[in-house]
Amino acid sequence: MSWPDDFLETPAFDLVARALQADMIGKTVSNYRIEERLGSGGMGVVYRATDTRLQRPVALKFLPEAYHEARATATLNHPNICTIHEIGAHEGRQFIAMELLEGKTLKQELGAGSWEPGRSVDIAIQVANALEAAHEKGIIHRDIKPANIFITQSGVVKVLDFGIARMPDSAEPQQFGTRGYMAPEQVRGGAGDARSDIFAL
Repeated sequence: MSWPDDFLETPAFDLVARALQADMIGKTVSNYRIEERLGSGGMGVVYRATDTRLQRPVALKFLPEAYHEARATATLNHPNICTIHEIGAHEGRQFIAMELLEGKTLKQELGAGSWEPGRSVDIAIQVANALEAAHEKGIIHRDIKPANIFITQSGVVKVLDFGIARMPDSAEPQQFGTRGYMAPEQVRGGAGDARSDIFAL
């Protein structure tokens, strides 16, 4: 086993997490063969995988806890929403298999340099179209932010992480959202509604 260069400065918990993530490479979960770790964040770890049944590349996201609303959001079918192929569990951890996207997040794009106003309008319209489709089905995203907006190489905008959205009538005490983008009612601990997504946009 080789130790990372920052071994002495890295908390033990993070070292264990890295080891567990690396251990997933090469494993098969359901019918998905994990090939590469793409990234991680507060809402889980994402891997590149191959659907061995349909022979197509997918993104496989392991969530830190179970989200009972995820199955409802899998019914969303819109060109500006990242498609969810399957929701399952592996060794007690819930995972979401979704379309594998090529491109960059809006957060990455904004950090790259200059930005044309016209492009901002185009991206906002595509995100608004995605939210409209979700809200029509009573699904609220709860965490619209640049990191959850993906721009493909062809310029199509995809809203990510609808797998952790909620239905408006669900009771869920845990607060979701990112400060700086949260609506006032979310900051106060409220669940929020469709207007909260519009505020973030």
